[in-house]
Amino acid sequence: MPRVLPAGVELPSRTPKRDARTVLTYDLEVVTPMVGGFAVPGKTAVDLRAKGLIPHDMPDDDIRPAEIMGNLRAWWRIRYADRFTPFEHPLAELAAAEDAIFGSGANAGKVQIGVTVTRRGKKAGQYITQAPYSYALWPLAPMSKHEKPDPCAVTIETRFTVTLRMPRELGAEISPAMDAWIAYGGVGARTRRGCGSLRLWSCVVRIDGVDHKRTHPTRVPQQHGAKAEPDLTALPGSVLAWQDGPANKRAPDAWAIALQAYQGFRRGTDDRASRARSPYPEADTIRTLAGEWAREPSHPVQGFPRADLGLPIVVHFIGNGDPGASLIHATDDQDKPHRFASPVITKPLQVGDKFRPMIAFLDSPNVWRRDAMLEVKDRDGKRTRLTRRIPPEDIELTAADRALIGPMRGMPIREALEDHLQNLGWTRTDVSV
Repeated sequence: MPRVLPAGVELPSRTPKRDARTVLTYDLEVVTPMVGGFAVPGKTAVDLRAKGLIPHDMPDDDIRPAEIMGNLRAWWRIRYADRFTPFEHPLAELAAAEDAIFGSGANAGKVQIGVTVTRRGKKAGQYITQAPYSYALWPLAPMSKHEKPDPCAVTIETRFTVTLRMPRELGAEISPAMDAWIAYGGVGARTRRGCGSLRLWSCVVRIDGVDHKRTHPTRVPQQHGAKAEPDLTALPGSVLAWQDGPANKRAPDAWAIALQAYQGFRRGTDDRASRARSPYPEADTIRTLAGEWAREPSHPVQGFPRADLGLPIVVHFIGNGDPGASLIHATDDQDKPHRFASPVITKPLQVGDKFRPMIAFLDSPNVWRRDAMLEVKDRDGKRTRLTRRIPPEDIELTAADRALIGPMRGMPIREALEDHLQNLGWTRTDVSV
């Protein structure tokens, strides 16, 4: 006889519960040379794998979940920094909000990450000495003409997937941060100069168990956020410049054009043969302060304006009688050497299945809001000959001093770079977020 349930008792539903989470899956490829990336600083997996030196307790690929998570956290801060401008202590509020999402020593994060390398990268050492890529990769250049670059020092064309799992309500917040990282960031070192840039092949957004596929980063509604507090770096308020004309099929070709434009401005001219001395005052300022020169300093201005484009700056003198190698760096609260990340990003920007040369200007603090230091070595590099704190006015400069520096044309250095690109025919627009 059939069984009958007692009154008021119901069988549980056999309909499977939908996954009340958001899962983002990105299929990515490294399209410009990636510097480092492996768990051992300064090494690549290609290099160590070829030499049989990869530690047995480490993964044998350069793309690691910890690095991707670090990039995601950084670009989440940049993407949403303007939210915290109204707070009395915006830096502390930003850090607390970040820890609440991604975790800290006191609490677990809400975002889980998985990385799978689907195609290992190949050696790309030829880029190290090939202009204009050598401008971005100069730290890897051989120390003398008798040395050859390490062919395994950089890699390219690694393909990998990133899977992020999070509570459903976080999906709308994490997705734009990932889009910002893919568009403006990269993997490995020297990403502000375009190394380790990424191509997005596809993205699958799974919400409550249902897939929604998109092939390129979407743009959230076109509205400008408030300008961020002066000590925060933010995407709202930033500026984007790109070169019009036909897009490039290869990312390195677009990257080369961006590097040439930036390098020309930093040097003051695109014609190396026409440069007797730099039109910028940093080198002559160091000669004057050190009291050493092969030829007497002649620049009418003393200062370090290019420091506002990022620190450290390494200055090498080639003349006998000039100072030794000099380093201009930021300092932390303990007066220890510290980086000041460049607000300028030079890289290929993905547009559909092609790329355009792009230079972005992040809405970033000026370097004179922090302490900067000059260190000058002896010619043999064994002893520090001069240490001097750089006052803010020696970086910002007066309008009259800026007018005496040809490439700056009387403008602050960042505005002068924007003007330089517009003179080259580049298109300028505010970043919409």
